[in-house]
Amino acid sequence: MIYKSFGSLPAYGESSIALLSNVHAMKLRGGNSTSSSLRAEAITFFTSERTPAALVAGMALSMLFSMPLKQDEGHLRSFAKRVYVALSCSSLCHEMVSVFASSLAIVQILKERRDFAADCPMTMMMQEYPLYFLAVRTHFISGLLCFVGSIAVRMWIEYSTGCNKFAKAMTYLLGSTMVFMLSLFNTSLLCSESLGSMWVKYATAMVRATKHRVGPNIFLAVLLGVMCLKEMAACMGLAGRQMWQEGT
Repeated sequence: MIYKSFGSLPAYGESSIALLSNVHAMKLRGGNSTSSSLRAEAITFFTSERTPAALVAGMALSMLFSMPLKQDEGHLRSFAKRVYVALSCSSLCHEMVSVFASSLAIVQILKERRDFAADCPMTMMMQEYPLYFLAVRTHFISGLLCFVGSIAVRMWIEYSTGCNKFAKAMTYLLGSTMVFMLSLFNTSLLCSESLGSMWVKYATAMVRATKHRVGPNIFLAVLLGVMCLKEMAACMGLAGRQMWQEGT
């Protein structure tokens, strides 16, 4: 009745209602009630991760083209801008993968009709959907850290010309926030010791998931990633040498 009284909702509203209806249907479906509850809680988890990841991705996209490179600016400022763009683009890519993996995980969970042996949602997701779970968590926190790092770099770029000490203070504050966020994340982990070890588990899960279905897309993704790192290293190396020569 409430839905009808408001008429037609936007597309995202309808999809959210449909998703909640599926979760509610899982809870009411016969069979193993524990498995139904685990499915519902897993879907809720992936949905809760997808929303902030999409928000961060949108903000990173808006920041990506806000500070174009110029030929007549100093080498130090030019180097800082390159770092800023690299962090913003990395944040965007991480969060897009997190959103995409969350959507895939929800679809995969909705397809399952068997019972699970796990007794809690975390154990169930690590046992049944390790690739999606690790992809969502690693990319989300990595993208968030890159986002905070890009804000710190931009803070220095924008305010270093007016008040260098103030710019440094704000940069240190954001850097401290980023490190504190990483520390909190590491202390909250149950299946890994740190973000680095979670990335190792994620890479291992990726290899296991694709070793029997290796296609051209995997090789193309690896090739493009290597090319990106090569060009980035060359660009940053050149900017770093120019900055060093300018300082000396």
